Amino acid sequence: MKLGRKFLAFLLALVVIPSLTTGCYFWERVKEGQLGLHLTDGAKLTKVHPPGMRNSFDPWDTLEIINVSALMSEWSDPDLVTKDKQPISLVLSITYSRSTDEADVRNMFSRYHQQAMDDEALARMVIARIPDVAKTVTAQYTLDEI
Repeated sequence: MKLGRKFLAFLLALVVIPSLTTGCYFWERVKEGQLGLHLTDGAKLTKVHPPGMRNSFDPWDTLEIINVSALMSEWSDPDLVTKDKQPISLVLSITYSRSTDEADVRNMFSRYHQQAMDDEALARMVIARIPDVAKTVTAQYTLDEI
């Protein structure tokens, strides 16, 4: 009888413990300003969850949380030149956010995975696009027009 209980406990532990350490998730909260990405096999995006409590009992499912709230960055360049060759300094404060539209989220996840998941990577991508635009725009106007 004791051997039977130990064996049953061993089998139960053999089944339960691996399922708790795999990807399934229970009572995970997606907060306001976030979206939950339901991933199957750790990589395939199958659902985009709005804020709320989420559960999945599939051992191959994971829930990744992305920030969709407004983010801010600052960029400056002290060496820009206007159309009339006047030197100017420019400081920009930029507010941006990830889209909450499911199609946009899926596209961002597949094309820009790192930027979809990481706020710092997204900030680097946004900031990297500014210098060329700033130089092009300031070169189109004279100092008096700016």
